[in-house]
Amino acid sequence: MARPPKHPADVKLKIVLSVLSGESSQAEAARRHGVSETSIGKWKEQFLLGGRQGLEHGDRAAKPTGREARMAEEIDDLTRALGRRTSSCARSSVGCLSDDVSLSSSSSASITS
Repeated sequence: MARPPKHPADVKLKIVLSVLSGESSQAEAARRHGVSETSIGKWKEQFLLGGRQGLEHGDRAAKPTGREARMAEEIDDLTRALGRRTSSCARSSVGCLSDDVSLSSSSSASITS
């Protein structure tokens, strides 16, 4: 089990917003709050990528779960397959239609004549 964060998301948000707004530099904020500049840099990146949730979940916020990664891969596969199907239909709309409704080649030939 992961350890609880040392600094609550509200504190991280306050620090990050002060740096992003120009109110203080990253180095000044680090000294003032007793944290490293590296930590503030990570928090800033987490905030820019995921907003407040990025700060709450840290590095885990940007990484998809195994299930999400599998679903994204499946979506990519289906999108590519649909693209291939669409492009083949654009070349021969009657042929594509005949495949979809199981027309014989002689029936589809009579349609195009």
